[in-house]
Amino acid sequence: MIVECLSIYGKDVPEESRFPGESMEARYTPLKIGDSYMVFAVIFYRNRVDYLVDAGKGSPDWMPACLFSIKDGHIAPDLQMVDLTVDKQFASLCENFGAQFMIGYEAITHSYLHFVGLLERERDALDVFYQEKIKKLPTNGSLDA
Repeated sequence: MIVECLSIYGKDVPEESRFPGESMEARYTPLKIGDSYMVFAVIFYRNRVDYLVDAGKGSPDWMPACLFSIKDGHIAPDLQMVDLTVDKQFASLCENFGAQFMIGYEAITHSYLHFVGLLERERDALDVFYQEKIKKLPTNGSLDA
């Protein structure tokens, strides 16, 4: 799936969808308005959806889906799904943030440690992510649909 960035501003994330620490003044950098990004995972919360994208600053980030439009809605056939309300390793995501469901590459849907490792920028987790990115990038390197 490929999305185009429409906004980088917290004011465009509905108040009821914001997590603690997010505000109207938030800036979702290094996203750039008008740029396209490949989505590597999608997480569904009670009040919002986030995309895992790599905006080129050296590591992937979860970004609110409301900041994007979908350019190419094709979902890779090797993506996997996990019901976060059932898989006990993801219990803290459910309890603290209202996470319910995730679609993504195998490591992120099967390992809470990998999920957290990306957030904490752990080298092993980033290596796995970048191997996934290499597999999914178009051979010409362009995300233009």
